[in-house]
Amino acid sequence: MPIPPEAKKLLLEKGVSGISDPPGRIRVYVETFEDIEKLPSFIAGYSVEPIVSGRFFALQDRRAKWRPAPGGVSIGHFNITAGTLSTRVFDTTTRTRLILSNNHVLAAGNQGSPGDHIYQPGTYDGGTDADTIARLERFVELRPSEENLVDCAVARPLNDADLSDEILDIGVISDIEPAVVGMPVMKSGRTTAYNESTIQDVNATVNVSGYPWGVTIFKDQIITGLMASGGDSGSLLVGKTTKKAVGLLFAGSSMLTVHNKITNVCNLLNIDFATAPPPVQASMPGLLTAFMAAGLIPGIIRGE
Repeated sequence: MPIPPEAKKLLLEKGVSGISDPPGRIRVYVETFEDIEKLPSFIAGYSVEPIVSGRFFALQDRRAKWRPAPGGVSIGHFNITAGTLSTRVFDTTTRTRLILSNNHVLAAGNQGSPGDHIYQPGTYDGGTDADTIARLERFVELRPSEENLVDCAVARPLNDADLSDEILDIGVISDIEPAVVGMPVMKSGRTTAYNESTIQDVNATVNVSGYPWGVTIFKDQIITGLMASGGDSGSLLVGKTTKKAVGLLFAGSSMLTVHNKITNVCNLLNIDFATAPPPVQASMPGLLTAFMAAGLIPGIIRGE
């Protein structure tokens, strides 16, 4: 049957990715589970069959130069091969937009210094100094002789407009949530693009090889099924049903993938995913301090 005009109008709606006409029903492809709630149950007398497809993109090269650069594409410190741009995040104090990825991607495994050039794409993908998108802002130092929680770093874009809020095939992430065993998750990376898996462990301690000094121990880690290959380091692990950040991919084997907990990443880097500044909460001590500074309250309030 031809697709009814009423159904074709759905393509104009935000969150609708496509439509089809299998026998006896109208199939509607939507970007998220939330978009299903916007659909009618019937169109032109036919029942509506919703399918969550994500957003469809032209299949472009994730190893190419992107401006603005989204999450899921090649990036790296000038002195490494290439990893993955996780996503944009915000400094909790200044609200500056920053690029998130791994220490071994943006800081060359402790060997980088704040201000170093960050290429997009990474050098392995042809990036040169002309492709500098950011400068290294800060990183959590990896400690070879201790148990580590995270492999993470942030960089500050040279031009804020060169950084996209979106992650390829996933969209914009503006919140986080704890990892839970059995949770369906997804990621978008430089090498293996978009894929899905399930969380298998949320409290693993693992030995990770490949650092300049050799093996490094990480505790309190998330384990999923196989989601990555070389160059996917830095990909954001996202809850499939909630679209909230869960972890930061940094290591893996031929069978499993390892991720830092995003709560640890945010706490140690002083970042968050909120798209607006936190509301200012005026407390009585804060107001008193402000009034005293302005000379509006006698000195005795300060204990003098």
